Amino acid sequence: MNIERLYDLHTMILDMVFKSHEVHKAVGEYIAKKGYEFSHREGYVSRMLAGEHLTQGRHSVVRVPRGDTPLHRKPGVKAVYASSPIRTGDIDLVDTMFMPPEFMLIAKPFIEQRERNSSVADLIAEKAIQVTEGMTVAQERLFIRMIEQKKPVTLRKTQPGRSFIDMIDSLSDDHGATLVSEQGFKALVEDKDFIAKWRPWVKEEWKVKQGNMGIWNDRFLVYCDSTRDPSHRVVSNGTMYATGRPENAGHWTDRGCWEADPMTGATEGMPGRGWMFHSAASLVVFEKNVAWAKQRVR
Repeated sequence: MNIERLYDLHTMILDMVFKSHEVHKAVGEYIAKKGYEFSHREGYVSRMLAGEHLTQGRHSVVRVPRGDTPLHRKPGVKAVYASSPIRTGDIDLVDTMFMPPEFMLIAKPFIEQRERNSSVADLIAEKAIQVTEGMTVAQERLFIRMIEQKKPVTLRKTQPGRSFIDMIDSLSDDHGATLVSEQGFKALVEDKDFIAKWRPWVKEEWKVKQGNMGIWNDRFLVYCDSTRDPSHRVVSNGTMYATGRPENAGHWTDRGCWEADPMTGATEGMPGRGWMFHSAASLVVFEKNVAWAKQRVR
């Protein structure tokens, strides 16, 4: 399909969104479906933590991982939970179960009439990217902030492999996953301490395309956000993160596919069309089974 025909197709769909409530609603539902599928296929929260999809009337109930002593759970298994997309709290858990609060993830992309008049870009695709940033990426940045409540391991620039090992050794678990930046991954695969036990995926290209680069010491998956659009990357250079087994590291919930409510100029106070995407979620991590490393700033 040539550029002119592609532009005509985008323009036709956008015209229909502005003229037909049914098309407006259907496009929002399609964006919600694809965004939700992306969040569970390539999102770090769903791959590094245990989770479940709640049905109407059910509440999130998280099983607290066993403490350090064999006969009872350690008083004060420390957890960090989210109370909103930007707020977290911490709690010392002494019970075997915990009910974290739910919060709402919300994204409100809107195509103004004047934007539609002057743009030659695929505005619907641009708004779909905004939805991914507002939902999946926002949750991941929250997840990272929760891990950062814990004191970091020192990331030594000249010894990234040794720092990586120190980070996973600080976990209570001996299996799990790690998350590194593009720059951090390049430094690791050039380090002898890391490469000695590194096994990249050779035949599973689909894994690499989803940011799953391989496995270290047959125990820790290594995720890298280099395969993502730059606006969707969440790991800063000079940092790396680790979690233990998903069921011991933390827990997420949602209530199924994102909802998409059509918005018009009547609700926004300006001519245009858009959607409000929203999803109820909960998120909790257990401090003993998450870790991170940070490069010191001199």
